[in-house]
Amino acid sequence: MMYIHYCQSCCRIHILNGHKSVCPTCDQKLTELRLTYLEYIEMDREQRRLLQVKLANPKDLALHQVP
Repeated sequence: MMYIHYCQSCCRIHILNGHKSVCPTCDQKLTELRLTYLEYIEMDREQRRLLQVKLANPKDLALHQVP
């Protein structure tokens, strides 16, 4: 199963299989998002860009984080 993760260190969204905790790019901590794979792939380019900008804010990231 594919899961959406965000890395605060490199400011990237990653689609990874399984529940990962380390960024494949920079080896820092990942945050798993509530967003499903299907929800993410249905977004257009601008929606994805806006999501990435939102996730850079720690308060917004906490809202999207899996509890």
